[in-house]
Amino acid sequence: MRQMRFTWPLARRPIRSHYVKRCFMTELKNLIASGESSHLEFKSEQVKPEDVAKEIVSFLNFQGGKILLGVEDDGTISGVSRPDVEEWVINICRNNVVPQIIPGYQKLSIEGKDVVVLDIPTGIAKPYHTQKGDYYIRAGSTARKASREELSRLFQDSGLIHYETTPIASTQVADLNWQRVQDYFLNIHPAQINFKDEDEAARHRLLQNLDILAADGATTVVGMLIFGLQPERHLPQSEVLFAHFKGREISAELLDRKSLTGPLPQVIEDAQRVLSLNLPSASTIEGMKRVEQIIFPDKVLRELIVNALLHRRWGLMGNVRIFLFEDRLQISSPGRLPNGVTIEKMKESTHVPRNPILMKFLQDYHFVEKLGRGIPMVVREMKKLGVREPDFHESGEEFIVTLYRK
Repeated sequence: MRQMRFTWPLARRPIRSHYVKRCFMTELKNLIASGESSHLEFKSEQVKPEDVAKEIVSFLNFQGGKILLGVEDDGTISGVSRPDVEEWVINICRNNVVPQIIPGYQKLSIEGKDVVVLDIPTGIAKPYHTQKGDYYIRAGSTARKASREELSRLFQDSGLIHYETTPIASTQVADLNWQRVQDYFLNIHPAQINFKDEDEAARHRLLQNLDILAADGATTVVGMLIFGLQPERHLPQSEVLFAHFKGREISAELLDRKSLTGPLPQVIEDAQRVLSLNLPSASTIEGMKRVEQIIFPDKVLRELIVNALLHRRWGLMGNVRIFLFEDRLQISSPGRLPNGVTIEKMKESTHVPRNPILMKFLQDYHFVEKLGRGIPMVVREMKKLGVREPDFHESGEEFIVTLYRK
């Protein structure tokens, strides 16, 4: 069933125009007729405060939504009669939801009965929980307790914990490429330490201090991504998938396909090289000279490849995908934007790293330089080419960037 969403900003201003109110009421009735969904919940006036809090928390931890008080599960409008309903709702949001919030609130009359519309935004301080300490997420048209994995993702999005420091079971220091480690400490790390001259205890201490090794001696996620001998063996999500299609759809003839594996610095270089080899050469004649035409600037490709790997959610098992079509380039990265970051803010240089330790290593390797400047640069460089502005959007649990070509 198609999900319907409100187009009016409820509770931000009162509805004064009779015409606007009539249109709004029609949309509201249609919304009720469509039934509950991942963004809409019906509640009777007899609902308990803890049950309202559960629904509010699930929406805050999801993508926001609306709760209609005075509507039964089957869509019957039963109405709200209690005179203190607004104070009752605000007290629930203050006392039963942690951290507390102030929801959008509107009371409307439908078929002679009052219905309260609560507008719950996407939470900017995830994860939220009830007064009893229960964390809920939205699953279809119901709220359910978050699983251990889902709760871990919520905490990762909040920046309270970082998946990149998680130890990888059944790994050890022998799973690291010692030549790469030595090169990093000697030539890249600011201290320029001669790693191979240190004794074993000092080596382990250095690796643990940089979160390459965990306290138990296992390799961390970030340690494997940067220095692992075979990262894809332990972290299959580190593989980057490239595909070049002859047409404009994924069903078109496949011209090339690559699976890029290895430590991330190598994968970044390989991805840019594969892309360059697959991009068709174009040129124009200006006067007596042939002038090569740029399809996608190298620094734009590099920025987007690095971003897809740096800012992805490594706890998800999906892969970064780079798809080249005849009219566009599409790069998909697992994980939605971090807490508080919107696409609009991102275009204005807002920078909230999901993986700060990985970012530090990529900075050391000179893949990351001016923080927060990359996306504005991408938009600016593509505008210079006179093509359609790049598209940035979230789809499910992915963030997708699309570059268009002439």
